[in-house]
Amino acid sequence: MKARSALRLFEISFCIACSCGGSANNVAATVVGTFNGRSLQAGDAISANVMAPLGGQQTSVNTGAVVITNNAGLCGLANSNKEPKNSQYLLLLLGDINLATGQVTAPTAPGTYSVFTSGMPPPKVALVSYSLTDATCQPIASAAEESISGTVTLTTANNGTYAGTFDVNMQGAAQVDHVAGGFNAVNCPALAPLIGTMRTTTCI
Repeated sequence: MKARSALRLFEISFCIACSCGGSANNVAATVVGTFNGRSLQAGDAISANVMAPLGGQQTSVNTGAVVITNNAGLCGLANSNKEPKNSQYLLLLLGDINLATGQVTAPTAPGTYSVFTSGMPPPKVALVSYSLTDATCQPIASAAEESISGTVTLTTANNGTYAGTFDVNMQGAAQVDHVAGGFNAVNCPALAPLIGTMRTTTCI
């Protein structure tokens, strides 16, 4: 994992990219690192509270989701039930778990969420995944990666609107990749179909 000082550098670079230092660049996320050798130049970041499997749950539960993609205007496309071909998606799923009852809820306040892989989940749990689609908007299995360790830190959590940073290790088909960065996502309830295993979007 990167040292605290290195993570602070990611936070500063993210702040500059999001215009909090006066830059004209309005991209809502940064991603430092590669996935199976591929970099992700963020074009958009959207978020919402959605139903998804999390924390060892066998059924879908209420989670906070952040999607960082290489394409711009993703929320507008999702609202039109459209999806760009040859897309990259970095998905962050976050949930607060009541360990006594097993109830999972979407984040409602800032906090640090730990990547969960097996065993007893932490009370603040994160799952991070990367996918790449082809010219027909189908996921390329060999390009997929899943988080194996690390954290996602929320600085804003407001009814499906999320901002923060991440620092995670991702397991690919043949290697482990370290990626970090930040996001200031736009709330977009229409993102739910984009994270489903059976997409009904129109590929464009």
